Amino acid sequence: QRMIKDFIHIIKQSILNRKLRTGLTLVGIIIGIAIIVLLISLGNGMQNAVEYQFAKMGITSIRITPGHLHGPPTGAIGLDKELVRHVEKVRGVDYVNEVLLNFATVGYGHETQFLMTIGYDTELSDKGFIDTDLQLQAGRFFNLNEKNTVIIGAGLANDLFDKKIHVKNSITLNNKKFKVVGILEETGLDIDNRLYLPLTTARELFDKPEAVNTM
Repeated sequence: QRMIKDFIHIIKQSILNRKLRTGLTLVGIIIGIAIIVLLISLGNGMQNAVEYQFAKMGITSIRITPGHLHGPPTGAIGLDKELVRHVEKVRGVDYVNEVLLNFATVGYGHETQFLMTIGYDTELSDKGFIDTDLQLQAGRFFNLNEKNTVIIGAGLANDLFDKKIHVKNSITLNNKKFKVVGILEETGLDIDNRLYLPLTTARELFDKPEAVNTM
């Protein structure tokens, strides 16, 4: 015990005699701990942000496209329709969203634009849109078995034509009249300048009764 008391006394004297060095050491320890806590917090925050962004993109979704594809799928390249049925039978698959992509001449007023269209299966209702984080700024999603209607991107609605397009306005696709039932919120992606139409209508419009470009 005498030895322990002597050690404690020496430590006290050392601290008192070297107050500046002791103070700087304590400050260094405090700053070091604070930096470690800050880095851990930043790391966790960044991880949460990345996970959130991936979740918005559909982290549980898989896109199947034709092999050796360069750029987005188009009407010129397709998949075997039977492949859709095989994928639907895979364990763990919730649903398969068949997509038919084609370019079309889109007219509004006295102007036209050549734009990508997306044939969407109305049997999914709004599920496919919500699962890919597409939200509406106006209007509604498709009703079951709906025809000759479109949902358009924010860029198409606001920027591509001299006059803005609103819900209930009519546009033409390859000279056929369609009613705008919904306008998507802006995403900052190329989807802003595209439009959705019911899959059955797309098959008729482009004369592709069995085609699937991606799913």
